[in-house]
Amino acid sequence: MENNKKPAPKKAAVSKKAAAKKTKTLTILAAVSIVLAVILLLGSLPGLIPLLRGQAAVSDASDLGEGRYVRLDMDNILGIYADNYDPGRPDTVTSTVAVMKLGSQLVSVRLPMRLADGANSLMQQTQAQYQSGAAAPATDILIYGTVAKVDDNTKGLLYTWYGNNSSWLSAAGLTSGSADASTVLSDYIIKADALGSYPSLWLFWLVFSATLFFIIAAFVLSLVAMSRKPASGKASPTPAAKKKDVIKPVKKDEKNDSKDENDNG
Repeated sequence: MENNKKPAPKKAAVSKKAAAKKTKTLTILAAVSIVLAVILLLGSLPGLIPLLRGQAAVSDASDLGEGRYVRLDMDNILGIYADNYDPGRPDTVTSTVAVMKLGSQLVSVRLPMRLADGANSLMQQTQAQYQSGAAAPATDILIYGTVAKVDDNTKGLLYTWYGNNSSWLSAAGLTSGSADASTVLSDYIIKADALGSYPSLWLFWLVFSATLFFIIAAFVLSLVAMSRKPASGKASPTPAAKKKDVIKPVKKDEKNDSKDENDNG
């Protein structure tokens, strides 16, 4: 007696299980990418907000305010009084701090090392102008940066510099000899190439990384959507849908005809 019982479609079940596992893995990857992108964007907000507000041109110390993103044409540098070093490489100078006449006060400006040569040249031209009567500097330095409060360490160095140079500053008419240092020196510092609390390059990498994670998430989600979409075209019949062979008894006449043909042969 023929056994018509069909074996269970184990291969199809295994394939379906593997597809579900793959979809779950891709969904988790997309979720992680989105979370990382959001974290990076939130971390970059202190730099993005001033950038989105746009830079403000300043021409006087009274224009300064903590957190403002500004544009400044440095047409003078009275002195350079401090260097900032890389914490991981104590012998590497990352930026230098200059002081300039900005309207009613002397203002500190932190400059990256890429501008160090230009700053030294501008300082020499400025000092020659006020100390020797030379022509005003022929060039200036254009910077974009964020305004911050001068920290205590930098303020101490600034006051020391001012005490050592107050005589010629007063003689040149840049300051009043009777004026107190606290009224002559601004409490603000302009940090060139800084957006908020971040250097411009850091902010670029934060935003770039966030964008990259969003792209990865979008690509992975598209793969998930494609894996869930049914295949186009006519589906192949399942084993249960296949037609069974029809077994019929042989008719009597057909049996006789077949026998006669064998005898004649």
